[in-house]
Amino acid sequence: MRGVKQRLTVVDIERALEESHGLISKAARLLGCHRSTLHQRIKENPRLQGFVEQCREEVIDLAESQLFEALERGEAWAIREAIRGPGTGKRNQHRAAG
Repeated sequence: MRGVKQRLTVVDIERALEESHGLISKAARLLGCHRSTLHQRIKENPRLQGFVEQCREEVIDLAESQLFEALERGEAWAIREAIRGPGTGKRNQHRAAG
């Protein structure tokens, strides 16, 4: 129905978050809502909070496995990143908060 807002279900939100790998803005676009609306729904729902955390952990795990593979190949960028170590970049800020 046109002009009638449908209430997004938790399952709808989880699907969009999974497809967007936990990126709120992208998930909001997929759902057709504003990102602030989605942020509020997540903030109010512990299940969704956990789901976002799980999505983000999966992305971090993938990035770390790619880094390890690049290290094994001796790629200079990966060596530099590994030497920089913990405490640098967004990835580690997220880990420290969890």
